[in-house]
Amino acid sequence: MMTSAERPRFDKLLRETMAEVRSLAASDRARPELWRSLLVQLEFLEEITAGGQSPPFELLRKITIGNIAIRELGETEEEVPERLRKVWDDLKTLQSDAFDWYDDEA
Repeated sequence: MMTSAERPRFDKLLRETMAEVRSLAASDRARPELWRSLLVQLEFLEEITAGGQSPPFELLRKITIGNIAIRELGETEEEVPERLRKVWDDLKTLQSDAFDWYDDEA
């Protein structure tokens, strides 16, 4: 379960990842649906965790950003274009954090 000490790291990573995905959405014309899909989920994650909220597990289960990153960008770091590796890793971390939020219910 996410502790109050871990929460600032999560919030910071979420903000940074959203900014990076917005930038990619504006610059990567080859995959507009990918970035749009990720951004929708990141905004949803931001909404349900705003103000220190602990969202219900049923909502967190809807977050699939890590799975999308793996499916669309590559399964291993070597498969991912170098310029996308940080966002790929951050998306997987946020996905993991979302599932770990209520690890006793997963």
